[in-house]
Amino acid sequence: MQSIYTDASVYKLLTPQDDAEHAFMCRLAGDAASILELASGCGNLAARLAQRADVTGVDASPEMVALATQAHGDRPGLCFVQGDMRTLRLERPFDLVMAVDNALQHACTDEALYAALGSIRAHMGPGSRALFQTGLREPETLDTLNHARQKVGSAIDACGVTFEIYGTSTFDPATKVNHRVFEIHKDGAKVAERTLTMRILDSAALQQALARAGFSIARAFDESGQEVEPQARPGPTHAVRTYECRAG
Repeated sequence: MQSIYTDASVYKLLTPQDDAEHAFMCRLAGDAASILELASGCGNLAARLAQRADVTGVDASPEMVALATQAHGDRPGLCFVQGDMRTLRLERPFDLVMAVDNALQHACTDEALYAALGSIRAHMGPGSRALFQTGLREPETLDTLNHARQKVGSAIDACGVTFEIYGTSTFDPATKVNHRVFEIHKDGAKVAERTLTMRILDSAALQQALARAGFSIARAFDESGQEVEPQARPGPTHAVRTYECRAG
């Protein structure tokens, strides 16, 4: 079964653009003149950041790189390259390195996570910042992740066609890896089926990983963009946290 990242049309249905979230990321980017975005997907955020900075978007999926390049590749100061965030070495520093929109959750083992964090540090120079944003679930809520097939939403494509989306979720408590299967239906018939596999992180585990990799948290923000105490525990279920970090 194919991943959601192998099909541009399905990816767009499952990951609609969030203009408010992009505006928040641009605000946090501030006056950074050079930006590296890991797991840049279809390139919409990178294109918006490129309105005032030189931006390099990196994604492991050749289909996503092709989609981003087709949509935004003619913008000055913006380029997209295929690469694995665990091993990426572009041999240059950036003012800001971003691993947002759950990018770190694609690292499904401790080894992969620390390798990705090492890649981020390798692209930071004196005064550089890193932005990490991910959805977090606290340990006591993990039993809610397993669920049978259920409707998770609907989406309208660029031609105005409505699709119904159903999902099944299987969570492995030993590895904390969640495997989701999405079914896309049109007029009552299934037209596509795609998978998404991600590791579930809790706030303590993520902060420990950042500290072990040599990052210090300068600021933290909740899902509404409000600044919170870095050590503040997220809410009872799913919560999004954004951490602005420096390399110590």
